[in-house]
Amino acid sequence: MKRTICFLGALLLCLIGAQGVFANVYASGVVCAGVTNGAAGSITYWLNENADSGVTIDIVSWEGAQPTVRTLTGPTTKGKHVVTFDGKDGSGTALPVGQYGVKITASDNGYSLWTQISSSTNATCMYSGQDVAINNNSESPAFGRIYISNATTGTPTVPTWYTGGSLKEGLYAFNPDQTYLEGLEGVFGYCTANATIGYPFPDYILNVQANVSTSKGVTVDADDNVYLTDYANGREYLWRSDAAFSASSLVSLFTALSDPLVPAEKGHGNVIGCQVVGSGADRILYYCDEDIIAAQGHAFMKAELGNKTSLDTPTMAGVEVVPPPAGSWVNLGDIAVDSAGNYYAQVYRWYTASKDALWKFAPDGTTVLWQLDNATYYTIYYGVGLDEARNRVYIVQYQNQDDVASPSVLYQIDMTTGAEISSYAMPPAGAVVSRGYRGCNVDAVGNVYVISSLVETWLVLSPPDGPNSFVTWKNQPGPPAPLAVQEKCWTLYQ
Repeated sequence: MKRTICFLGALLLCLIGAQGVFANVYASGVVCAGVTNGAAGSITYWLNENADSGVTIDIVSWEGAQPTVRTLTGPTTKGKHVVTFDGKDGSGTALPVGQYGVKITASDNGYSLWTQISSSTNATCMYSGQDVAINNNSESPAFGRIYISNATTGTPTVPTWYTGGSLKEGLYAFNPDQTYLEGLEGVFGYCTANATIGYPFPDYILNVQANVSTSKGVTVDADDNVYLTDYANGREYLWRSDAAFSASSLVSLFTALSDPLVPAEKGHGNVIGCQVVGSGADRILYYCDEDIIAAQGHAFMKAELGNKTSLDTPTMAGVEVVPPPAGSWVNLGDIAVDSAGNYYAQVYRWYTASKDALWKFAPDGTTVLWQLDNATYYTIYYGVGLDEARNRVYIVQYQNQDDVASPSVLYQIDMTTGAEISSYAMPPAGAVVSRGYRGCNVDAVGNVYVISSLVETWLVLSPPDGPNSFVTWKNQPGPPAPLAVQEKCWTLYQ
């Protein structure tokens, strides 16, 4: 008799214990391979770092009280792991027909202080890193994937993981354990006098000319699409591709202006940072535009993106949603929007008369809820990262203008009050003071990612968390999965 057991393919994340608890290790990229005619199948997962307190893999039935029918012990070291499964329960009896879920719990002793959990070797080198984004979509096979933008073609001081010569301008993908992700189709573009021409190119994606530091903001939407801004006069692009960097998915939502001095011709100027909220036809694009409103400098914009493949007209390019407080900022470095519709505006360049590095606005775009006033020192910031699950927002310092020999500092801020909770001074890069940090983002468990264009590196930092666990589900028991995901079933024939 032939029986079928399916583990339908939705990933769902759950925190152990109260919402908002920090963790530092988690399983991601869970894939189940088929168990056929009694031959063992497999469960594949990644760990972003060592799970010092263990990894358990529970096979959970959807039937009745949803019992755990088998518990396996998984490898605990950082990296990719494959665990075999024979389709039987703990007593060796073949599991009956039905639906089952896979629950992977990764546990760790945690840290009492801020701790760097990424490698200090050449694994995280980047010649001119600008921004970082992490795929936090729990339902995606790309969950945990890391994206890094590189602004300028060149060879890092330290030999790198990359074997293709100098690092090119564009976007690079890394696995959850910070190793380089090889094998993506890749897209590369170059700029002619009037157009951008794309063609397949291995291992990296998306840029339009060498020699200019322009690849900048990176973000990932709920549909796994990756966005990259291109920041320079005459190269005002906003690119989008799928998670695999496939050539067929590449679109330019914004294209270069024929006259950089007249951004109104297409409704946009130089795009710095961006964020996409929602999914499919409901997607909204928020972005920071340098030139569109010439009288005030940068503008915090909103556009109805949906399923459009271009926003290249003044009508589609959207409207300003957060007018700048009079005389308060010179340039925006990054923007963010939380699930309640509040706006965060991060300022990267200002003078002694204006030292407000980060603002939080209510959904009306004008009511200031709080502002981070660094009146005691004159400094430069880039990058803002939201961690709503733990009510935190992060900004990272590029350099302290009063003491340029001091290291850059990462600040952890309370999202509700704007109060500083903690800070972390970046560790030296060899004998070099660690400065020049630009991008800042947060993964699903609260680890913070930062990247420096000056010391050619990117780091993953774990906040103080103590002993912790994190659960990753594949096919958590609940309503049957839609037919669209049946192809992802893990099927067992007996």
